[in-house]
Order: sequence, then C-alpha cells, then structure tokens
Amino acid sequence: MIYSKIKAGELEITPRKVNLYRDVLQRVLDFQKEYTLRKGMKFVCDVPEDLEVICDADYVEVIYNDLLTNAVRYGEDDTEIFIGYSDRGDRYHYFSVASVSEPIPEEDREVIFKRYVTTRKNGSGIGLDVATELIRKHGGKIWVEPCYFIPGKLLSSRAVTQEYKDKVKEGNNFVFTILKKLKEI
Repeated sequence: MIYSKIKAGELEITPRKVNLYRDVLQRVLDFQKEYTLRKGMKFVCDVPEDLEVICDADYVEVIYNDLLTNAVRYGEDDTEIFIGYSDRGDRYHYFSVASVSEPIPEEDREVIFKRYVTTRKNGSGIGLDVATELIRKHGGKIWVEPCYFIPGKLLSSRAVTQEYKDKVKEGNNFVFTILKKLKEI
C-alpha cells in the first residue's frame, strides 16, 4: 500500500512528537527479534531512550524495518547490528544501522536507493526505494558508507590498534537523516 501511494505521488506523512525509542524502535526490535536470533545476531542500540522526534512514527517504523531486515538478511551470522543516533549540531537528526556484511562497492552506493535496483541475487530493490521516499518526506537523506568492526565495537575507519588488527571485519553503515524542525500536525 505504501509503495502504491509512492508510485502515485499520493504519500502524505502525519508528523507528531514521539519518543523514538519507545514508540518506534522498541516495536521494530520486538518484530525483528525472532529473525535475528535465528542467525545468532543481536542488536546493539545506542539511541537515547528519551529521544523525542517530530516524525510520522508509522513510516519511520517502516524505514527501520527495511534497514534492519536487510542488515539481518545480508549480515554475517553471529554478529551484532549497531543501531545508532547522533546530533551533529545542525538541523538534522542522524540515525544509522550498521552490520558486518560484504561491503557495497563504491560505484553501487548511490544506485541501490533507486527503484528496483539491487546488487544482491535475492533482493527486489523495493525496500530501500520505499525507505528513501519516506525519508525524503521527512526532509532527510539516506546514504551508505563503509564501516569496520572489532568485537563489540563499530568503527568509522580502519585505523585500529595492533591488538585488534587481525579481528577487524568490514561492513556497511546505512545513515539517514530527519529534519529536527519538521512541522507537527
């Protein structure tokens, strides 16, 4: 239904002030739990439990479900999926979903967000397109960047201490933004 509304140009959001952790993430994590456990994965959530955001909670839930489903589907078994938040002091909230997985080549990092594009053999390319459109409706953007992991920790660069050099794993970090001052209805 969301996809039909996007295709027809009829998708509207209903922004309201919500507690992102309680009203969105907790439901998504509960929904994803069984799928994640079957692969021996676990979530590491670094989103403040008291974070209030003006957004359409139902659609942000769809965004997280799409990103987390991909992280589990394409992620390495028995690893962690990092769910993050940062405030960089500008007009956006920054959210991220990172997992140990085959790195997406640089030349594919923009095209994967287009309709029906997938770089994997068992994907339709619709999920990231839907997430992209929902994020745009919230005044934001989405992108993917390479990331690196050592046991229990997500790193933004490959520079790690000698102690962990043989334990570094590569992955993908999907980052999306939502305007902080989205008008509440």
